[in-house]
Amino acid sequence: MTVVNKWNRQLSPNKKVSFAGASLLIFLLIGMLHTSSFGQLSVTSTATPFTIDFDNTVAGVNVGQYNGTGFTPTPTAGQINSNAFALTGLSDGNLAFGDIPNNSVN
Repeated sequence: MTVVNKWNRQLSPNKKVSFAGASLLIFLLIGMLHTSSFGQLSVTSTATPFTIDFDNTVAGVNVGQYNGTGFTPTPTAGQINSNAFALTGLSDGNLAFGDIPNNSVN
């Protein structure tokens, strides 16, 4: 039995066509199309100083003056955006990026 592909090349019936190369290419293309979004400080220029003083709003970091009401991925006035910080050594446990603390006041 002779199998002819679309390029009119004969394939042996015992020879398997490998799609590994095509699969890798598709995987890479999907990887390039996938984007992630985080809420932390966006550094737009290496020549510009950025200051986080917790007294003034910094987009993606804090909303207004920090008043000790906690960390949350969607902060309101006085809170810090947990997408911008990960903390270790807290008495309530560690805080990963985007987490809400165990003893949250949200």
